[in-house]
Amino acid sequence: MVLLTVDEVIASLGGTTNAAKTLGRSAQVVSHWKTNKKFPPKTFHLITNKLKRDGFEVSKDCWSWEDDI
Repeated sequence: MVLLTVDEVIASLGGTTNAAKTLGRSAQVVSHWKTNKKFPPKTFHLITNKLKRDGFEVSKDCWSWEDDI
């Protein structure tokens, strides 16, 4: 299954609090990503590798390819 949005990705990681724990970030940071609807590029491998193990792919459109968020 391909996840198309940041909200879908975070939901697949168990919601904001669980995603924060899984990714080693604060819930506030995860909420910021949800608001901006993009992940920072430095999270690409961490998120895609975790979700690949769970049978998911993530659309590349979920990332801002500029390191400003």
